Amino acid sequence: MNKSKIVPLEIFNQVNEAISFYPELTNTEIKFVFANIKTTMAARPNVLSLLFNKRKYNIFINNMKSNKFGILFNDVPEKAQIGLIAHELAHILDYEHKSLMKIIKTGILYLSRKHRSKYEKETDIETIKHGAGWHLFEYTLFILNSKIVSDKYRLFIKRYYLQPDEIKSLIDQHIY
Repeated sequence: MNKSKIVPLEIFNQVNEAISFYPELTNTEIKFVFANIKTTMAARPNVLSLLFNKRKYNIFINNMKSNKFGILFNDVPEKAQIGLIAHELAHILDYEHKSLMKIIKTGILYLSRKHRSKYEKETDIETIKHGAGWHLFEYTLFILNSKIVSDKYRLFIKRYYLQPDEIKSLIDQHIY
């Protein structure tokens, strides 16, 4: 990993493995930041960088101590963490190929349940295409079966993301 990534030491190995699935993001500036967010992770473009040729991104990682919705990143098994990071990197790859107006449109459409589901499932497919399908499978399986995950978050994952059987089917079809 080069200087274009700012990564907390405690997740360096997981980020390093996840980023290896995305060689096209080698020189993309990405900062991994622990933050109080409602979901486990979220990738966002740095707003000011959208006005310039060289974009920068943040990947926020949940460290909220009493999050009743999502799950703390540190409570997720390591292989599943890699799948989750790979999914967020797929979002960044998508942003890299969009104009400012298309990013804004994506954000607005994301407010619609139907569009959000389509967008997140497409992002899962991109994660699988990049070779991180088994890691994504482990994350989804963990969320759906873990006793420490709230029913509300489990339902959220079922509603918006590919399910383990869908992920496995796509991996078996060798879509990457």
